[in-house]
Amino acid sequence: MTTSAKKTALLTILRQMHTQLGFVKQVRGTSDGKLLVILENSAFTNVSVQQAIYRILNYLVEIRVLNLVGCDGACGEVDTGWLRNVRDQNLRTQMTDSLFKDGKLTGVEYCHIYSTTPFVLFGVDDKDLWDLSCMSSANLAHEGVFF
Repeated sequence: MTTSAKKTALLTILRQMHTQLGFVKQVRGTSDGKLLVILENSAFTNVSVQQAIYRILNYLVEIRVLNLVGCDGACGEVDTGWLRNVRDQNLRTQMTDSLFKDGKLTGVEYCHIYSTTPFVLFGVDDKDLWDLSCMSSANLAHEGVFF
């Protein structure tokens, strides 16, 4: 299958994704022939949704149409090496599966740990805005406003 045919098939799959998994906001080609896929999802604590995201992302990375993946909830390059580099495979699996099932790891992070094809995981949030939001929330909590 040619790269063009792979991309066409992939775009068809992405556009037909079940809304529970999120929806594709945008798909673009990049100057190096890769795809930019922006998927919106808000079901961070739903394990079955995160498992589906892991499977989809792993497929996209393995067929080499993605080499940079942005994720929210982080700023700058995300390093999952502290889990990926655990030498005892059973211990690594226990740790990552536990964190994943508890909603502490997303499907994207899980994929970054286990993918056999390297890719860059990059947090898309603005650190200054995040810090400001945290300070505002702390101030409101200090004033007795709870949410």
